[in-house]
Amino acid sequence: MAKERGQSLAARLRAVIENRATVRAREAEAEAERRLWVQQQRSQLMEELGAFGHAIGHISVSAKKGALVFGYEGRELRFTAKNRTEHVAVRGTDVPTHVEVVMQEELKRWVVRIPSTQGPSVPERVEQMLLFDAGLEELMSMALGLRQ
Repeated sequence: MAKERGQSLAARLRAVIENRATVRAREAEAEAERRLWVQQQRSQLMEELGAFGHAIGHISVSAKKGALVFGYEGRELRFTAKNRTEHVAVRGTDVPTHVEVVMQEELKRWVVRIPSTQGPSVPERVEQMLLFDAGLEELMSMALGLRQ
């Protein structure tokens, strides 16, 4: 009987540990699937933006690994894929710093985030709009001066 002491407790603790390992493995698999999906969406976004630029026909469009640049009359708008797969940095003429395009997974849509600082004592406010069409129109207007 001495050998059986604690066996019930050991079995319960083993089950808890195995259950935690199973949960962690499921979470890791779900995260890997999410990252792959977002990476595919980002690749598709860059292709769609390139097609959009070519459809305009009067602007230059150049694509390099992880970046897409629109140019018009000496002005530019640059989209650069960032390390985190759900973010695309946006830079360009008259584009404020820290503007980015982010995948809103709940909506399954890309959103433009434009931070605006209103002074040192006022917290930063972030304006968000769907990339297609209002957000992209705002970016084209700011960076390339193409206003309707």
